[in-house]
Amino acid sequence: MNIFNLRSFDQLTNQHDVDETELLDVVGQVVTYEDVKTYKQGNDQSVFINVVLEDDQRNKILATLWSELVDQIQHYLNESTDEPLIVVFQHMKAQKFRGNYSVRSCWYQTKIWINSTLPQSIDFKSRLLAARQSNFERITQISSQQSYSVRDELDKGIVLFKTIRDLVQCTQECSYWIAAKLINLELDRGWSYLACNKCNRKVDKVENKYFCKKFNEEEFSVTHRYRLQVRVMDGTAFISLLLWNREAMQLIGKSAKELKERLLETSIADADCSYPSELDDILYKKFMFKVIVKQENIESQVEVYKVLKLSDDDDLLKEYNHSLFEDTITVNIFYSQTSSYKI
Repeated sequence: MNIFNLRSFDQLTNQHDVDETELLDVVGQVVTYEDVKTYKQGNDQSVFINVVLEDDQRNKILATLWSELVDQIQHYLNESTDEPLIVVFQHMKAQKFRGNYSVRSCWYQTKIWINSTLPQSIDFKSRLLAARQSNFERITQISSQQSYSVRDELDKGIVLFKTIRDLVQCTQECSYWIAAKLINLELDRGWSYLACNKCNRKVDKVENKYFCKKFNEEEFSVTHRYRLQVRVMDGTAFISLLLWNREAMQLIGKSAKELKERLLETSIADADCSYPSELDDILYKKFMFKVIVKQENIESQVEVYKVLKLSDDDDLLKEYNHSLFEDTITVNIFYSQTSSYKI
């Protein structure tokens, strides 16, 4: 049974009349997105994001997503990858402005699937592969005058602030700001990985060769990228945070490649050196972290949260930490909740 009423972009872009009360579905590749914006009406406010979708014939259409759908798509937009971002939007409405149609989400009705295994998504990707021959358009962000700083996100209520205790009790997927002190490096799985320069995914080493699973071929261009897990606290609870390359580089100030090269040089003189000493420099420092609550955090109580952004702005930390960093949690609780230590 086909539950989708897919509308071709050709119908929406070539001035066909469309029933604007009808719910319709679209599938396409995200090629452009704008900054998250806020719409205010009286005392109520909502957030929305505009993304541009492209079909396999290079027709484009603007799609506007509101409220919780913004969080569902935003972390995919932030990830750097050569893989096309394929989306299926169900129960959208068409709207006409100056002769051009766009589509928008509807309250409590619209559902979105991102890089899913739906037949509609797989079929579209196959057509896209045939048309593009792997030359996909990279996702680009269009900055606007309404680009939001960390301060704007917090003051305008675009992204809410929570204590860690409240964060772990969240029951829906969303992103939040927290203020936390970094207290430990969790290095059981290392701090970096060797990545394919084409797709940024981990490569497998077989003897003296590297293989990329995505392209199923030997890869000659590889580099070290961050995958750093840390333990943080704010006086109400502890959680673990996962920082990928961009955020970890901002935190540390050096690339993973630089640290790896320095570590190899240092290891010759110091056999006990198993991780870069620069990582110790971030311990016991306070940061604002924007983290995303995912389904695995809610359903499986996984207390590892991905970091989307971070800031060490002193004014923000003074305003939002209050007394959160006071040592109100005993040493015994610290050791019982901190399962892995620097190695």
